[in-house]
Amino acid sequence: MRYTIERTGHSDYGTAIFDTPLITADLRPPFWYGWDRITNDIDNSSELPDSKNVKAHCSDWDFWKRSPSIQRIAENALKQVEDLESSAKWQCEIADCWGIRYQKGDSTVKHSHFPHSFSFVHHVSGCDQGSPLMLYSQPDVSISKLMDFEFEKKEIPFSPGTLVIFPGWVVHEVTEHQCDHPRYAVAGNISCKSEPSGKIINVDGYISGNNC
Repeated sequence: MRYTIERTGHSDYGTAIFDTPLITADLRPPFWYGWDRITNDIDNSSELPDSKNVKAHCSDWDFWKRSPSIQRIAENALKQVEDLESSAKWQCEIADCWGIRYQKGDSTVKHSHFPHSFSFVHHVSGCDQGSPLMLYSQPDVSISKLMDFEFEKKEIPFSPGTLVIFPGWVVHEVTEHQCDHPRYAVAGNISCKSEPSGKIINVDGYISGNNC
C-alpha cells in the first residue's frame, strides 16, 4: 500500500505503509557507550516551542543530526527496518529523531506518525516507575477509512535500553509521568520511499485525492 505525501501543495514522494508486528531490541551496554551522553544531549537541547503531542521537554525533530549518540539509536532502528523482508524493495531512511525528558506530570497524548512507514521509541534512562508506552490496536480515526489494519494492543513497561519499532499508523501515548525521577526517551520515524501513487494526503492525514 502506498500513499503520496503532499507538502505545501505539491507531491514529493510516496510512502509505503506496512502491517507488521512489534519489533523489539535491547540496546543496553556494552552495545551502548553510556546513558550520560544521551541524557546530557537532551538536557542541553532547546525545547521545541510548538509540540502538539509531547507535553514535556522535547528537542527539535532533526536533533539526531547534531547528537551522535541519538543518531546511533536512529541508525540502529533503521537497520532493524531494513532487515525486514517486507521493506527490502523500498528505499528506507531516517525521517526525523528527537529526544524527550519527562518530569513528574508530563505526558504524550494519543497520536500516530502516519504517513511515516515506521516509528520507533528507545527508553534511555529512568526508574522502573516510569510511565509505560501504550500502543493501541485501531488506527487513528482520521485515517481509519484508509486502511483496515489492526495492531495488537501493547503496554511497554519503561525499561532503559528497550527499543520498540512499530508501523507509523499505530496510535500511541505516554500516560502522565508519576515519578519524581526524570524519564528520558528518544523517538523517531523511518520512511520507506516509493514513486508517488495511491491516495494523495497531506502530513496531517487529510485525504485530498482519490484511489489510483
